[in-house]
Amino acid sequence: MHSSALRLQPIGSALRANVVRGDVVFVHGFGGDPRETWRANGASSAWPEWLADARRDLAFHTLTWPVAGNDWLSVTDALTTLASAAAAYLCANGLGGRPVCFVTHSMGGLLVKQMLRDPSPAAQAIAERTRGVVFVATPHLGSGFANVIRRIPILSSAIALVELERDRQSLSALNDWYRTWVADGSCLHLVYHEARRTRKWLLPWPSILVVPRESADPGIAKVIATSIDADHIEIVKPADPEHRLVKEVRILLDSVLPSLSAEPQAAAAESAESLLPSLPLDVVPAPGQLPPGSQFALRGLHPNPLFVGRDDDLRVLARNMNQGRSIVVTTGIGGVGKTQLAIEFAFRYGQFFPGGVFWISMERADAIASQVAACGGPGAMELRPDFGDLKQDDQVSLVRAAWNDRTPRLVVFDNCEEESLLREWWPAPGGGCRVLVTSRRPAWDPTLGVTPYALDILAPEASVALLRGFRPDLASDDPDLAAIATELDHLPLALHLAGSYLRDRQYDMSPAQVLRELRQPQMMEHPALARSGKTPTGREAHVWRTFALGFDRLNSADQIDVDAKALLARAACLAPGELIPRELLVVSLVGEGPDAVDRSRAEDAARRLVDLGQMEGGGGGGFRLHRLLAAFARSVADDASARPAVDRAVLGMARELNATGDPRRAESILPHLRFVTDAALARDDVSAGDLCGSLDYLLDARGDYAGARLYSERALAIREKALGPEHPDTATSLNNLALLLQAQGDFAAARPLYERALAINEKVLGPEHPDTATSLNNLAGLLRAQGDFAAARPLYERALAIREKALGPEHPDTATSLNNLALLLRAQGDFAAARPLLERAITVLDRIDARSSGLAVSLFGLALIVRAEGDLARASSLLERAIEIDEAAYGPDHLEVATDLEALAPIVEELGDRARAQKLRERAARIRARSAGSKEGGE
Repeated sequence: MHSSALRLQPIGSALRANVVRGDVVFVHGFGGDPRETWRANGASSAWPEWLADARRDLAFHTLTWPVAGNDWLSVTDALTTLASAAAAYLCANGLGGRPVCFVTHSMGGLLVKQMLRDPSPAAQAIAERTRGVVFVATPHLGSGFANVIRRIPILSSAIALVELERDRQSLSALNDWYRTWVADGSCLHLVYHEARRTRKWLLPWPSILVVPRESADPGIAKVIATSIDADHIEIVKPADPEHRLVKEVRILLDSVLPSLSAEPQAAAAESAESLLPSLPLDVVPAPGQLPPGSQFALRGLHPNPLFVGRDDDLRVLARNMNQGRSIVVTTGIGGVGKTQLAIEFAFRYGQFFPGGVFWISMERADAIASQVAACGGPGAMELRPDFGDLKQDDQVSLVRAAWNDRTPRLVVFDNCEEESLLREWWPAPGGGCRVLVTSRRPAWDPTLGVTPYALDILAPEASVALLRGFRPDLASDDPDLAAIATELDHLPLALHLAGSYLRDRQYDMSPAQVLRELRQPQMMEHPALARSGKTPTGREAHVWRTFALGFDRLNSADQIDVDAKALLARAACLAPGELIPRELLVVSLVGEGPDAVDRSRAEDAARRLVDLGQMEGGGGGGFRLHRLLAAFARSVADDASARPAVDRAVLGMARELNATGDPRRAESILPHLRFVTDAALARDDVSAGDLCGSLDYLLDARGDYAGARLYSERALAIREKALGPEHPDTATSLNNLALLLQAQGDFAAARPLYERALAINEKVLGPEHPDTATSLNNLAGLLRAQGDFAAARPLYERALAIREKALGPEHPDTATSLNNLALLLRAQGDFAAARPLLERAITVLDRIDARSSGLAVSLFGLALIVRAEGDLARASSLLERAIEIDEAAYGPDHLEVATDLEALAPIVEELGDRARAQKLRERAARIRARSAGSKEGGE
């Protein structure tokens, strides 16, 4: 296209050519006008003129391009051609030799991006000197409006509209290039999008959101697309010099194109910048004085002499600040010490931020502006002698402009729970500011570009050290102090309050007495956790009220929040401080077999609790409820359905995991199963009996026979009372208790229980029921262990016949009966009869589950037979596989593995490898010294 179609017009007047420090070019959009685009209706002047009057050391221009007035219908040049011509025209008119900023509207932003991408020397000269770009309602990914309007025949071939089509590949490619080009941060940006639909634009047309947020946001790291309450046309027509668009563009210009009076400050800033890279990363500095201009004195904040256990956390924050991560968010539950850590960081590292350290509480949105304004006045930065006489908005603008320069400053946003507040108030990326945020919210929108850092509870030794800070007369190894720290789950706020209580009551209460009181059910109401006054961070000294800050934000009118309260009540019924499997918590709320909507609601509720600091997101996708948070939740949750729902969920998951035969898979649920079962014991109902039975089975599988016996006996007692002495579930409990007694060698006590279980099953279920076969199998196993092979054999044979008939020849229980009968026949020396039974069992189990512990039993038995027949190589191979299966199922230190090793050792020795045989025996001996086990199971 010909350059005569382009026109560069001055706005206002610069001082003189030899002192002009830079250029500012306003580029209108599709159908725009060089003057009317920027001027509010009825106004005598436009806001570019206001800026030109304020910065007379800059040259302001408006670029007119041919998509203006009625010319746009005749456009035939593509955007790339137009951009190349615009670059050449600008250079010919004096641009490209000084720093430049562009302020663009709508398609004008696409023109500027394409111009900066153009490979011509003129375009590259401009690109090298571009310091800032403002995008106002620019359709970086196109506009659906263009797709619609092009259906009108007279407009269908307009190239300008083609370029604006939504999801056009060329626009996506241009935007991808631009994001890469600005990644070094040398060019600052402001991005705005319209919030209102446009009712009329060019043609009579229904109201439409011309450029929605998702298209207006170019996706530049650490740059947020800000909403302005205007439509596509009015968004660039501010009528007031105090409008945020005018003020923020002025701040950007002052940042990247500093005025003449700013030169001394720029030199000082350059000197100050050299301090931040020297931030110590390995050694934590001692608390010191804050730099002049800091506003901490106005906030009354000071270091805590009892601060302990956080050196590693301080070093992590220092590394993040040193590596240029502008915003670091320290996250964690209430009372974990986020604010205290931020205070300590400020006093220990503040000396490396010569521009000052500033503290802004974000708890109340309506109080933020006054705090920011105070940072610029007396006792702080003292930006102007008449600062106190200015309007608050002007004070805020001056402070934010200072925060946006290159001088290193540290700004702390304490208790910032809303992403929108951070977007609104953070200093512009690319300046010297580093921002430290404290928040309960663990997850943040990735487009914010923040670096989250999760703060954990104190280590046990640090917890005791904190308590001893209040009672230095107590020994560092005092067991009561350690127990108090554990009871409070090492939460810093609770430890601080308990330490204060120990100090106040040191003459009439011992640590042991305080510990006993804290272990009472109403611990949240104990004076040690509900002190009057304030903590060193200015917080109320009350654990319950600290937790309530997040809980009180749950809105009873919002369904997600209602679900979140119900979910919190259920989490409080589980073991505090332990990782809660995600599936367990979800099922406890929505029940079994939920539809996708219900599960989605439960997931949303869980995320809501995590965001409010009422629950922690744990590893592996699970959750964790701190011990004190659990006590708090139990005190505020009024949900009668919570406990029975949790009982059902825990029992269902326990039975499902127990059925796998792999006790390690149930480890994640064990603490919750034990906690829920213990809570249910007082009820003595059927549910309590079922929970006892499942816990008994799991403990037995882990080799904890003493623990398993306790719950097995309780399950039997509960079921006899609740169901009757001849109920099948009572028979199951008899069977399980007998298994435990047998594993412990008490055959005499086990036998009558087996016989009674058999009698119940035969009478109630019938002589050919699978449960009857189980009773026969278990009684036969006891007789075999006692050496009464003759009595055991017919029971095994009967059990096998029942299972083959009722369950089929390839059922795993049928394979178990094949195993048991074969092992008995082998013990009797009848290898010929035993071998086909074992081979059949191996075939069945290999097909069903090649990793089952039952298969290891069959392999073991067959190995002993083929060894007796002289086939040492096959015997060794069978035992090697049995060891592999048992290690996977039970762990490397289980007694089953020891038995396998003892069987393999002599075979290996006979094969000539004595050294390995000795190692196998030694490993087996070590295992036997630590554990004992049994292969039989129950419920």
